[in-house]
Amino acid sequence: MFSLECRAEGRVCLRLCHGVQILIAVDGVVRGKKVAALGACEPEVTLAGGTYIDLSRTDADVDGTMVSAKGWTALAAFIRECLKVLGTEIRHS
Repeated sequence: MFSLECRAEGRVCLRLCHGVQILIAVDGVVRGKKVAALGACEPEVTLAGGTYIDLSRTDADVDGTMVSAKGWTALAAFIRECLKVLGTEIRHS
């Protein structure tokens, strides 16, 4: 139920590659959300009521407080978007 509570409370939810399968297992968590994931997860995302988005292998997507990407090749973009959603600022001096 942790996933459902995160969505209901607007908490940050981060998923990469096939991690979306954990969210899909709880009814309603991805419903109405845009989701990037491993291509093999597209049917599951659709059946769960989410919208699968086919990003490039190096991009990440943000839908509210949910950040997703297709896999490890998008790690730089994924981390960048995660930090933004978490409100983290990195300064260089």
